[in-house]
Amino acid sequence: MKHRILVALTATLLAISLSACEKEGPAEKAGKSVDEAASQAKQSMEDAGESLKQGAEEAKDKTAKMSDSLSDESQSQDQSQ
Repeated sequence: MKHRILVALTATLLAISLSACEKEGPAEKAGKSVDEAASQAKQSMEDAGESLKQGAEEAKDKTAKMSDSLSDESQSQDQSQ
C-alpha cells in the first residue's frame, strides 16, 4: 500500500512540475528580454569597436600621407636653395 501511494505521489508531482515548465511566467519573460537586450548591446559594442578601428586606420593612413608630403616638400626646398 505504501508503495502505491509513493508511486501515485511521485507521478502527481512529476505531472505538476512538467505542466509548470510549459507555462512562461513573468520572470522567464523578463529573463528573455534581458538576454535579448544584452545581445543587442554586445552587437552594438562590437560594431562601435570596428568603427573605431577603421577610423584609427584611416587616420593613420592620412597622417602617413601628410608626413610623406611634408617630407617631399622639405626636400624640394632644400634642393632649390
